[in-house]
Amino acid sequence: MSPAPDLLKRRLEPVVRSSLETFRVVVLQGARQAGKTTLARRVGESIGAQWITLDDDTVRNAALADPGGFLDALRRPLIIDEVQRVGEPLVLAIKMRVDNDRTPGQFLLTGSSNFLTVPSISESLAGRVDLIQLWPLSMGELATGTDNFVDRCFDGVDGLLKHRGTTPTRAEYLDLICRGGFPEVQKLTPAQRQRWYSNYLETVLKREVESLGDIRRGDAMRSLAVLLAAGTSAELVISRLAN
Repeated sequence: MSPAPDLLKRRLEPVVRSSLETFRVVVLQGARQAGKTTLARRVGESIGAQWITLDDDTVRNAALADPGGFLDALRRPLIIDEVQRVGEPLVLAIKMRVDNDRTPGQFLLTGSSNFLTVPSISESLAGRVDLIQLWPLSMGELATGTDNFVDRCFDGVDGLLKHRGTTPTRAEYLDLICRGGFPEVQKLTPAQRQRWYSNYLETVLKREVESLGDIRRGDAMRSLAVLLAAGTSAELVISRLAN
C-alpha cells in the first residue's frame, strides 16, 4: 500500500539538504498547500532546527515589533514558516546576521509567494540565498515511481517502450487531471475536491494577491483566474481575456 501523500518523500528533499550545506539562507517557496511546511519540518527534524510559523499572531507581532531581537532569541538552524507575513523588516534583519556570520545552513525560510519579488521588499538577499521552488506532488511521487519521462524520451522509442507500465483508462486519466497534485485532495471525493479547490482559489485571491498588490478590481480576479485556467495549453490572447 502506498504511503499517505503527506508522508511521501519529496524529490526536492535531497536538494534542500544539499543547499543548506552551502548557502546561509535557503528559501523554499511555492503555492499554498504544496507541502512546503511538511518538507521543511522533515528536513528540520533531521538537523535539529528550531521551527516557528509567522501564521501565529503572537509570533508574528513579536517579529514585527523587533525583528533583530526576535532572531537573536532563537537558535540556529532556524526554520521560519510563512516568512512573507512579516516581509522586509525580517528579511533585512536576517541579511544583517548572515553578513556577520557566513556559516551555511542558518535559515530555512518558507513562503507561499515569491516574496523576494514583492515591491515592498527591496532586499533580495542576493548572493546569500538559494531559492527552491516546490510544486505539488508529481505523478512519480504519488505512485512512488520515477519522474524521468523526459530523460527516457531521449533514449528513443525503444527506451520508452522498455519502461512502459500499465496504461490508465480514459476515466483514470481524467480523474488524475482533475485531482491534481495537492496532498490534501488525494483522498477527497470529487464533490469534496471541488469545494476544496473553490475555497483554495478564494483564499489565494483574497489573502495573497489582493494583500500583496495594488488591485483595483478585486471583484474581477476570480473571473480572470477561471478564464486563465480554462485556457490551459491554449494560446494566450490578452485582448480576448480583456473582453
